[in-house]
Amino acid sequence: PQSSSWRQLALGFALGLLIAASVWAPSPALAVDLEKGQAIFAGKCASCHAGGQNKVRPDKGLEKDVLTREGMYDVDRIKFMTTNGKNSMPGFGVRLDPIELDDISNYIVAQAEKDWKA
Repeated sequence: PQSSSWRQLALGFALGLLIAASVWAPSPALAVDLEKGQAIFAGKCASCHAGGQNKVRPDKGLEKDVLTREGMYDVDRIKFMTTNGKNSMPGFGVRLDPIELDDISNYIVAQAEKDWKA
């Protein structure tokens, strides 16, 4: 009788974990699309940031060491700057939707991680 209680408890726990995992699992529709991020970057950013450079302020490129030094090596911080702009860089929050901003910000971090090599 006591082992039956433990089995029921274990089964309940396992079912709870299964339900929790299915509820909190990322939706495929919300997955980051780096190819889309690359296309947006090419169309909106590359004129100033080709290859992770910064044509306006060369000391403020998108290379990993520069982003780290500036406290910007973080998807959310890059997304904030991409959304709102800073100094001579315009904000793209009115031109891109939140998913596109996620895609481009993740693309920038992924490229910085690879030192902007294909």
